[in-house]
Amino acid sequence: MADNRKEKAPAIAGDSPFLTFTNVRIFESVVRHESFSRAAEELRVSQPYISAQIAGLETKLGIELFRRVGRRAYVTEAGRLLQTHAIRILNELADAERTLVEVRGVVAGPLSIAATSTPASYLIPRCLEKFLVDHPHVSVSLKIFGSPDVELAVIEGRSDLGVMVSQPVSDGFIVDDLGTDQLVVVAGCKHPFAGKADISVDELVEQTFISREPTSGTRRFIEARLREIGRALRYGPELNSNEAIKALVAANIGISILSEHAVRPDVQIGRLVAVRIRGLTLVRGLSLISCAESKLSPAARAMRAVFIAETTMGPRAV
Repeated sequence: MADNRKEKAPAIAGDSPFLTFTNVRIFESVVRHESFSRAAEELRVSQPYISAQIAGLETKLGIELFRRVGRRAYVTEAGRLLQTHAIRILNELADAERTLVEVRGVVAGPLSIAATSTPASYLIPRCLEKFLVDHPHVSVSLKIFGSPDVELAVIEGRSDLGVMVSQPVSDGFIVDDLGTDQLVVVAGCKHPFAGKADISVDELVEQTFISREPTSGTRRFIEARLREIGRALRYGPELNSNEAIKALVAANIGISILSEHAVRPDVQIGRLVAVRIRGLTLVRGLSLISCAESKLSPAARAMRAVFIAETTMGPRAV
C-alpha cells in the first residue's frame, strides 16, 4: 500500500525560533541610538512596539541585552556580541537585495547618503536634482552627521555613500576627491571687519570665535592650519549648526569661519560680510567615501558617477 504521507521539508541549519528580521533590525537600531524612542522614530513604529519586541527577545534568549538608565538604553556585553551578528545579517540582506535589483537591470531601490553639514547644504542638493531626473525610482535618504559619524555610518553599512570635508581618519574606504571648498571669515554687517577685503591673523585671534563642535571637520581643519603658524583661536559659544553660528555672527556676538558656499546667500543680502585672511590659505578638499569591502548597489554607483561628473578628480583607496 502506497504511503501518501508528505515528507517534511528539512529544517534550515541554524533556524532560530528567536531571531527574526524584524527583531534583528529593531535591536540594531536601539543599540545604535542607545534609545528606544529614537529607534521607534527611525523605523516609524511606536515606542511600546519597540519595547515589546526587545522584551520578548530578551525573554526568549534568557539574557539581558540592554541596561536601562533613565531614557538611555546601554547595550550589555551579551548584546554587543549579538550586535556583531545583527550588522552582518542586515548587510547580507542588503547585498541580496542589491543583487536582485542588478538582475532586473533597473536602477531602483533605497540609497542612503551620510554627509557633513557643508556639502549637505550646497553640493548634494545640486547633484541629487540631476540624479533623480535620471533615476526616479530610487528612494534617497540623507542623514547629516559630524565627520566621525559619517565614517561610522559608511563602514557599518548604514549608509551607502558619505560626503565630508577633508579626508577620512579611518582606513578601509574608497575615496573620491570632489574638488575644493574655500573657507572665509564671516562677521556681522556692523562688525569692524565689515568693509575690509582681508584681515591679518593677529586681528583674527583677537576676536571671540563662534565654533562648531570639536569633532567637526571644519574646526579640525582650521585648528590644524593655525597650529602650523603657532596661533590659536579665542573660543566663545560652541554650536553644532552652521545656521545657528550664522545667527550669532549676524547678532555681532562673535565671528566665525565657514564655507564660502554656505554664507554666500547671507553675504548677498547684506546680513553677513566675508573676508579672507592674509597669508593663510583656508582651502580644503571635499571627499566622497564608500566602504572598500562592500559592493555598491546600482543606485549608489549611479549616484557616485553623478558626484564625480559634477565636480572632479577620481578615486583612490585609503
